[in-house]
Amino acid sequence: MRWHSATGCVANERARHGRGAAKQLVRDYDPPKNRARPVVLIRQGDYRRRAVTSLSPEPRVRVFGTCLHPAETLASQLTAADRQAALDRLVHIPGDFIITVAWPDEEAIVSSRYGVTQHHYAVVNREDGPRFVHAPTVLDVLTRADLAWEWNFAALADLAELEYLLDDDTLHPSVMRVPPRSVLRFRNGTLRTHTLDWDALHPTRSAAPREAVDAFNTEVERWLTPQTVLSISGGLDSRVMLSAMLRAGHRPRCVVMGNEDSTDVVISRAIARKYDLELTQIPVHLHDYPLVGRRVATLTNGTKPAKHWHTYLYTSRAGLRRDTPLFVGTAGEFARTFLLDGGVGIRLLDRVAPNLSGLVWRHRRKIRGRVFFPEDLPALRPELAEQLRSGPAATARHRRQVELCTHERGMLAGLDRYYLSHQVRRFGGNGVALYQACATCVMPFVSHGWVDAIWNLPSKWKMGSRWHRFALQQNAPALLEFPCGPGTGPTPARPGPFYYIPRPGARDVPYADYRQWFRHPDLLGHIRAQREGLAELVHPEQLDRILTDHEHTGRRLFGVSFLLLMSAWWSARQPVGPSSSRGSTGGRATDAGTDPARPEDGATHAPQRGAEPRRQR
Repeated sequence: MRWHSATGCVANERARHGRGAAKQLVRDYDPPKNRARPVVLIRQGDYRRRAVTSLSPEPRVRVFGTCLHPAETLASQLTAADRQAALDRLVHIPGDFIITVAWPDEEAIVSSRYGVTQHHYAVVNREDGPRFVHAPTVLDVLTRADLAWEWNFAALADLAELEYLLDDDTLHPSVMRVPPRSVLRFRNGTLRTHTLDWDALHPTRSAAPREAVDAFNTEVERWLTPQTVLSISGGLDSRVMLSAMLRAGHRPRCVVMGNEDSTDVVISRAIARKYDLELTQIPVHLHDYPLVGRRVATLTNGTKPAKHWHTYLYTSRAGLRRDTPLFVGTAGEFARTFLLDGGVGIRLLDRVAPNLSGLVWRHRRKIRGRVFFPEDLPALRPELAEQLRSGPAATARHRRQVELCTHERGMLAGLDRYYLSHQVRRFGGNGVALYQACATCVMPFVSHGWVDAIWNLPSKWKMGSRWHRFALQQNAPALLEFPCGPGTGPTPARPGPFYYIPRPGARDVPYADYRQWFRHPDLLGHIRAQREGLAELVHPEQLDRILTDHEHTGRRLFGVSFLLLMSAWWSARQPVGPSSSRGSTGGRATDAGTDPARPEDGATHAPQRGAEPRRQR
């Protein structure tokens, strides 16, 4: 047996933390071939074990993300004669992961129920027949498949409008992302995909809020170790995670992002003081953004706009090791109706007019900041301009967005499913990829028991963070003593009748003032210096006009954020091909010497520029 950790994690967490606490990132397992041995099969649901003897060789198994079982156990399960049944069972293992399997005659990929962990693939034709190429990042797939760069302009337009992609698209038309709750099998030149239906995974039933609390507490306890770190903020998602930890008798180390007066820092500091928690405050700095751009663009496949790069800067400076379990609140918003958390009026509207998803999306596009204004379109690449101006291409894209958030149970249910299946998986998945580059990312809100209970709760429990408040009451009522934002008192146990109306004078202090930061001449000058790469999308003269407009008015934040991302993505693609020295990223840094937050493998992450993280009790 040979263990290899591609992300610097400890070889066998199970030996360190006990039988039920195996935490995996990426592991290779190369077992002896053609050896008969007992096989441990996982029975769906209760995971009882039974022994079976098989003469089939064990495959090579790799695990990306967080999986309850180590690669060795998974390999032993896949020696059964019925490979499809064995692969289907892997989908239901707790965690969020990608499992790749290689037999001498076949390759397979298995994704977890919600597929937040990223993995990509392409089927390319060669003289000796089709080849199945897969890797964590798009650039790795292009390198291994020897594919030249092409633009998927429909996906690029989605990125400009939504800040993330939809379905399984990537920015390259020949590369796809592995779908959630799926088994992909490539054999004899043919790729077959089996995906479990959402409604089959979440049948309609009655559920109670206490059931969701119990499921959440169970999931948190499953992944707790003495090294656990909690990413905390002033919101309720991280507070609910903390409440489950306190209920289990665990006091984690906490990390928070922001400056001294940031709302998240102020509230988190008060919570840490009450419970005697170690709190590390991580400021972020504008001058680091151009330096980490290529690294972030590589890890997120060119789909993480620059005003969200703080995820990487924050985590890489938190003093974490690759095997540190970092609890994050990804998908906590699933317990709040996506885009329409508006109280009784919205619930009544859902009853009388359940098919208004199209109006919701038109309103969202209207109020959200634009990357490109109508006057910019003539200076854009024609294929991109065609996707963004009113016409058949844009209409088809918008119709697709509406279809993805439509469900037979009504508008609110459709938005909830859309949020988890697309917003969390694509936008949140980019954040998780950045977390996983620095630590072991644990997402208790992405667990089947909790998601299934929340999905089947009455809609009133998803308004005004009502379930979050209930969970805090059940686990640690004292956490309701702290406010949820500036200018507010303790968090009420139930939302008020007009909770969705902002309080006069209440102003949240963010961790980064992007509107002002991205007007800085140095950052705008950095984008202008990349005009060579950006010329494939926007004419250099129009690029200058956009940047000058933002410098003077501050109204082009989304445009500058998008252009900074595209400049980093162009840089990351140089070069792409079989002669590239890039190799497989797999969560590792590839641009040593330019990334101020790049640690050595397995080393403690430390800040390189700016203020040191502040640790408090």
